[in-house]
Amino acid sequence: YQAVTAHWFYCKVLSDTNQQWCPFSYVDSQSLENAARELANGQGCDVVRTDGGRYDVSFTTRERTSVYWDEPAAMVRRCTWFNKSDAESRFTPYEESLAESLEREYHEIVSKGMWHKQIDLGKGEMIVVHNPQLIVHFQPLDLLKDKLSAANPQMRSKVVKRGIAATDFVKIIPENECGTPDHVVFLCHGIGPVCDLRSRSVVECVDDFRAIHLSLLRSHFKNGLESNKAHRIEFLPIHWHRALHGDATGVDRNIRRLTLPSISRLRHFTNETLLDILFYSSPVYCQTIAETIGNEINSLHKLFMSRNPNFKGSVSLSGHSLGSLILFDLLCHQNSPSAATPAPSQSFPQTHKELLTLEKALEQLNLTSFLSKFEAEEMDMDALMMCSEADIKDIGLPMGPRKKLVGFLKDQQEKERRRKEEKAALDAHAATMINHISQDPSDNMESLGSFLSTVTNVHVDFQQFDTGTGQPAVRYPQLDFQPHALFAMGSPIGMFLTVRGISELGEDFALPTCPGFINIFHPFDPVAYRVEPLINPDFNLKPILVPHYKGRKRLHLELRDSLGRMGQGLKDGIMKSVRLAIGSMQKFAESHWQKGQENLNEEVKQLIKEQEKPDEDSASVTSDVVDLDVGLGRLNGGKRIDFVLQERPLESFNDYLFAFQSHLCYWNNEDTVLLMMREIYDSMGVKSDSQL
Repeated sequence: YQAVTAHWFYCKVLSDTNQQWCPFSYVDSQSLENAARELANGQGCDVVRTDGGRYDVSFTTRERTSVYWDEPAAMVRRCTWFNKSDAESRFTPYEESLAESLEREYHEIVSKGMWHKQIDLGKGEMIVVHNPQLIVHFQPLDLLKDKLSAANPQMRSKVVKRGIAATDFVKIIPENECGTPDHVVFLCHGIGPVCDLRSRSVVECVDDFRAIHLSLLRSHFKNGLESNKAHRIEFLPIHWHRALHGDATGVDRNIRRLTLPSISRLRHFTNETLLDILFYSSPVYCQTIAETIGNEINSLHKLFMSRNPNFKGSVSLSGHSLGSLILFDLLCHQNSPSAATPAPSQSFPQTHKELLTLEKALEQLNLTSFLSKFEAEEMDMDALMMCSEADIKDIGLPMGPRKKLVGFLKDQQEKERRRKEEKAALDAHAATMINHISQDPSDNMESLGSFLSTVTNVHVDFQQFDTGTGQPAVRYPQLDFQPHALFAMGSPIGMFLTVRGISELGEDFALPTCPGFINIFHPFDPVAYRVEPLINPDFNLKPILVPHYKGRKRLHLELRDSLGRMGQGLKDGIMKSVRLAIGSMQKFAESHWQKGQENLNEEVKQLIKEQEKPDEDSASVTSDVVDLDVGLGRLNGGKRIDFVLQERPLESFNDYLFAFQSHLCYWNNEDTVLLMMREIYDSMGVKSDSQL
């Protein structure tokens, strides 16, 4: 006989009539077991943190309660014996008192060799222990209509297992989450109360996201784990839908009074989801959404820091769909770290000829290595402002630095133009106000105050782009920390900025307190839009293809590329044959027609030269070189922003059929999670195993 190993479970209520018992991780279960023993000896603490600190288990109430979000308390049980019928898919643990009684009986059976013993449980139920591998629980069925004899009742059986190792729970025991995490990511949901096709809440979807991360951490960052350089990342959900659709705003009640009774399910779906887009476009409800998300992030961050005082890592934000746009607007309206004591160049308009020198401009663009080229041409800032792209090319700058400099000059010229227009408008307004004051002295003070207010507003330039809703009444809250990066999933940011009238952000645009920005999207996602063309309209590179988490392209994509290369090879063969035929024609012409030989040679040579030009489509198919750092503005530190996922083979057959599903695929997509992990761990100097 060997004592059974106990494992701790909690009960998840799926519906009024359905519940599911879920195991704690091995580490959490052992912590609960140790705490229970200490409490039995009059020592220890009544509350134990589990699930990486996201839940607390109380031994007084035997309940598991969430820390960072609202969730019904779950019953907790110490489990050793389990049963399952043929109709059930999972084992159910016996109550603790019954399990202890069964363990005592089993001890006696094993010690005395009393196999096939029947253990009476009362009310006609019994358990028969045939051997350690075959234990059956018999339960009497209800009496049938013909009233079966009580002496021979009809029974149904259940399989009984002793210890968790004998059950199928071992396959679903969650990964251990120990210690303080390296990084925290707050994930904000999009429109509607549910996040995927299974109608799951953001908490459940983030749980999946976190579980995928833990699995990838052990499979792709094994060296970092073993060297103690990489630890887990904590993912916490951000709710905002309930605050908007709750009783406090009354918006649902008002909408219901206006909703037509026909096609009720479709109208309910529209009211619960699609209307969130219109609500965010409203200055009234946009304020509610912005305050809810900002305050929720600050509150969770403060709570996390209080429970993890040794946390030294950074924090990132991630949003899905409309949630990414809200976070983008929130970060756009954060005060710069130096906003408390702004430098003159940040607070007031500047003239490039007075304050901005050539050396400072090149230093700002990280192009100081090319200063000697400009000095050799006796260039200063005045001359540079008058240069075209062709002039800069003649100086000898490569394409990358040249594009950065041309974009910078365009931006400076646009600022100078706006400054002159504002000055002209101010002068005209000043003349009008002076004339008005001279004609109506009784209104001098009010007019003078209005004039001074206008002067102050016109000349303030914080170099902040207006990418919010455009409503001056909306005040975005300030975050208590500076995020490391913003990860947008299936995001409509590019579309919304364009609709707001922003045709170009410019390469100088950056989030004031957030240096990183990654835009992740599925190729068939109807809601997702690119961002890189907004930074530089001349940027024509395709989005970066996110590698499959197993280390290569999906098979159907490789096959498609192979067919493309085969087609290009066939085309090259045909062109080669054409060139040979043209060469033969040239020799024939040279031997028979001396007159006009020079003209014919030139035409043939020009035709051959055109045929030898590389095909652009071929280059896009065969090129696998990816350059992440292309000097693409300041939004992501000059690195690429747009990343496209690989569609699954079934999705490639009909992109319209899987369009809606593709917008909801990010929550359980390994490629998305791995991309975020690599971006975060790279900033910590930790590479994945495949990058070593």
